[in-house]
Amino acid sequence: VEGRLVGAKIRTYLLEKSRVVGIAVGERGYHSFYQMLAGASQADRDRLFLGTRQATDFDLLKQSKCFTADGIDDAEDYKATCKALNILGVSKDMIDQVWAVLASVLHLGEVTFTTDDQGFAKVADISGPVARAAALLNVDVTVLANSLCQQTLIMRKETTLKALTQAQASDACNALCKALYGRLFLYLVDVINKTIQNDQETHSFVGILDIFGFEFFQTNSFEQFCINYANEKLQQQFTRDTFKSVQEEYTEEGIEWSYVDFQDNQQCLDLMEKGACIISILNEECMINGTDVGFVEKAHTVFRRHKHYIVDKTSTQVFGIKHYAAKVMYTCDGFLEKNRDPLSDDILSCLRKSKSEMVRKLFKEEEVVEDPNAKGKGKKGQNTVGSQFKSQLDTLMATIGETNVNYIRCIKPNMKFRPAEFDQLSVLNQLRYSGVLEAVRISRASYPNRQATADFINRFKCVLPRSQRDYYFVNHSSADATKQTVLNICACAEGFDPTADNKKIFQMGKSKVYFGQGFLESLEERRARCLSLAAVVVQKHARKVVCSLMYGRLRQQVVLLQNQLRQIAARRSFLKSKAACLQLQTITRKRIARKELLQRRNNHAAVVVQKVFRAFESRSTFQNIRSRTIRLQTVVRARAQRVVYKEALEEHKRQKQIGYQLQMLKKRLEEEREARIKAESENKDLQLAMEGSAGASRSSKTFDSSADQVIAALEAQLAEEKKKSAAHEQARLSAEDRLKRAEMKMQQMSTKADLGAARTRSNQESAEEITRLKKALKESKKKTTKLEEVIEEITKKRSAEDDLRHRLSRQIAEQKEENELLHNQLKMLKDIMRDERTKSAKMLRLLQLQAQGVPLPENIIKRLNLSKKDESVEKQPAPAKPSESRPTTSLDHRMPRAAQLNNRPTQAMHAPHPPTVPYEPREGEVIEGGLPTQDTGLIKSSMKAAKSVWGFFSGDQAA
Repeated sequence: VEGRLVGAKIRTYLLEKSRVVGIAVGERGYHSFYQMLAGASQADRDRLFLGTRQATDFDLLKQSKCFTADGIDDAEDYKATCKALNILGVSKDMIDQVWAVLASVLHLGEVTFTTDDQGFAKVADISGPVARAAALLNVDVTVLANSLCQQTLIMRKETTLKALTQAQASDACNALCKALYGRLFLYLVDVINKTIQNDQETHSFVGILDIFGFEFFQTNSFEQFCINYANEKLQQQFTRDTFKSVQEEYTEEGIEWSYVDFQDNQQCLDLMEKGACIISILNEECMINGTDVGFVEKAHTVFRRHKHYIVDKTSTQVFGIKHYAAKVMYTCDGFLEKNRDPLSDDILSCLRKSKSEMVRKLFKEEEVVEDPNAKGKGKKGQNTVGSQFKSQLDTLMATIGETNVNYIRCIKPNMKFRPAEFDQLSVLNQLRYSGVLEAVRISRASYPNRQATADFINRFKCVLPRSQRDYYFVNHSSADATKQTVLNICACAEGFDPTADNKKIFQMGKSKVYFGQGFLESLEERRARCLSLAAVVVQKHARKVVCSLMYGRLRQQVVLLQNQLRQIAARRSFLKSKAACLQLQTITRKRIARKELLQRRNNHAAVVVQKVFRAFESRSTFQNIRSRTIRLQTVVRARAQRVVYKEALEEHKRQKQIGYQLQMLKKRLEEEREARIKAESENKDLQLAMEGSAGASRSSKTFDSSADQVIAALEAQLAEEKKKSAAHEQARLSAEDRLKRAEMKMQQMSTKADLGAARTRSNQESAEEITRLKKALKESKKKTTKLEEVIEEITKKRSAEDDLRHRLSRQIAEQKEENELLHNQLKMLKDIMRDERTKSAKMLRLLQLQAQGVPLPENIIKRLNLSKKDESVEKQPAPAKPSESRPTTSLDHRMPRAAQLNNRPTQAMHAPHPPTVPYEPREGEVIEGGLPTQDTGLIKSSMKAAKSVWGFFSGDQAA
């Protein structure tokens, strides 16, 4: 049947909701929780109240101690889940609500309960996890907390509020977690089905059923009971389908066979689902609010003599069932609660009033399903998990019965999830639990081995003689030939009697050959012996080919060896002939080469003589030009240095004149100071002292103004001197540059003259005789001695010029140092005069305040009295000064050596040519880099001079 896929639909059977609140050690819970915690963005985590918490921080997830799985990236799976939901048409708002419900399950798992004074349960922290869960579910936190700790009972139209214990409240919270996850799962399945299903009329469908495997643990509960119940139903269907397929195959092939007995599990299924079965008793106990122990006692009473029911005499909470795979003992602790899937009306009412549309859809009211096993007329059973699962399973089996079923069994090689490891016992148990062993037993009951006729002949034709094989190849299209060939092959087996009835050993159908137990193995042994004989023949011919190939290779190697030996003998004779020819050629070429060598020696000697003579002539010409160039350079440099020397001499005269003006200025300052001291000593009383001080201040002001003018003039002169010194330096640099250019021109001229002379003389001297060369050599020796004397004179003149240049540069450096020292002394004088002004103003103000009667501190009065004493001391006559031929000050003996040079007479500076005696450093001078500098003693003398100037202007004689 041809067709196309137009849609799909998903159906769920018994979701394992207990895995939400109880996870086995070493396993993970549902992947959605781990995906949300690993892949949600920070904004989504804040919206879901997750913060920075991980799976290890939640009680529902950390009980298994397994948080990651190999080969699974939870963050990437989270993105893939959101993308898949978006592709299926789920809106962004709905996806956010889905993650909010999942986050609320985690927060509800964190809720803890305590007891009040009466022993009833209450939420430990109303603002903790329960508040976060209520915010995510959009319900009132108080109503949600009360619904977890209380239960409303309606009896005879009266409403009673029942307080729950701490254990009951914890069970109610776990039931809410399971209900939220289970209903969310079914809701998403319904949403996906609406997207992928097609409402058009379809002719057929292909269904894939992924079922639980048979489960047998150390402790088995209600989930294992339901899973094994479904496996019993499917195993019955599988056994019937296997037996039916074998029966149909034998009938189609026309094989005579007898009925095969197989294991039927109908009685086990009747125990679990038919009539007064275990599920009915469980539902009845749920209706009357019974207990787990009561359920087990009632089951013991009803099924004590059933051959598939096991009564455990050691415990009142354990019963067993003999399944097709193994005996399983079930612990009834929690059977009734899990069957009811309890969720109180208070919790349902709270969630149905949620502001979230999706939460209201999850907990909408459901219709009550009629229980066919309920006793009494008009009674309706509760919508329990067992009833729902049984109804879904009946629908599934009806669908399977109407379809063509193919079975795929998945076997785990080991239970440790390790590669390349095979656990035989585990695999055997899985084969037994899945019913594969029973199916194999049914298929092997009559004829365990079967093969297609053509495949059988092709495999076992090697056991036939050649004549029978040729007969089949010629008549292979004939049915009689095929049947006869099969009989001939079977006749080759050991213990086969062609005259007896061999239907139990084998039968030939329409397209296959069926074999009894052990017959095919005998044919395989016969085939192995025939193949072994054939292999020996093949090996014989193969070895023959190998030996022939080895002989051919050996013969080829012998021929090659003979060829090499003959080649060696021929080469030896050739080398002897070649050596004799080479020896004859060597003797002949030696004689020819000797003649050429003698001729070349003669030619070389003539060339050497010519080379020496031409070099002598060129050297003489070059030395003449070089001596003339040096004389020219000497004259040019002397003129340039003479100009620099004159400028330096004039600058020295100007510096001397400035020093003299500075001495006159000091003398004038000294006279003004003496006049001010005399004016101040004449005032005796306070008024006269004030007038005297005012007059002194006026005189000091006039003096300061005149001193400032003189200092400004001196600074202007210093600036001009600096400019002139800079101009002189620039002129000296330009003169040196001109000298360098002149030298370069002279060198170029000399090279050109040398080249021209060499060319002309080389043409003329080529025809001269060797005797003339000897005379020229003697004359050249005389000329060289003369040239050496001239060079010595030139070197002496150059050393004198260098000495003169060195002394001039040293004098320029000393002049610069002297200018800088004068500038610093002028600056110091300005600072001293400014301080004297401020000091005199403060003293005048204090005297005015004392005259007005203003009380002054004692330390200030003491300082005023001391100043008066100083003034009285200053009134004493000063000692007479010695007369000198030129004006001097107290700074003369403290002036640096560069300044004292300015006071020398100037007649020696007008000498046109300074002596060429090398410069010797004086005392207190150190030569660094070729120029003299002052040592530390000179610096100390300058500091003493500055102190004396300060004492001169401030009136402090101690300074």
